[in-house]
Amino acid sequence: LACARQAGRAAFGFQPTRFVFNTGEGQVSSGRRCLGGRKASTHSAGRALDIFSVDIYNGSAVSEVSFHERYLDRRGHRTFYHGFRDCWREAVVRARGSLAGTSGSGCLDYSHAGHHDHMHISLPPTNANRRQYNMCST
Repeated sequence: LACARQAGRAAFGFQPTRFVFNTGEGQVSSGRRCLGGRKASTHSAGRALDIFSVDIYNGSAVSEVSFHERYLDRRGHRTFYHGFRDCWREAVVRARGSLAGTSGSGCLDYSHAGHHDHMHISLPPTNANRRQYNMCST
C-alpha cells in the first residue's frame, strides 16, 4: 500500500485514505500458465495479481484510475500508473534482487504483450519454489 499511497499523492495531490484494487477473476488458479504453457504462472501459487483499476478514496470522494493504456491520458492516470509501477519494481528488486522475475521487477505493464488493459504484479518466488512447482519467474 505504500506504493499506492505515494502514487496517489503524486497523481492527485491528496493523502489517500483507502484503496480498492479491482482485479480479474481467476487470480489464483492451478491452471494458469506462462507463455508457452510449459510452466505454472505465479498466479497459480497465489503470488500474483492482475490489477485492472484502482479506486482511490479521500474521505468520501473517489478517483478511479484505469490501468488500460488508452486511459493513461486522463488526469492523474499516467502519474499514478507510472508511480505505482516504478515504486513496486523498486520494492521487489530491493527485496528479491535477482529473483525478481524475468522482467527484473515483479511487474508486467502495458509494454508487455497481453497487458494493455491491466498491470500484473507479483511477489517472485524463491528458486526452490520455482523448481518445486515448475513455475515461471514473473
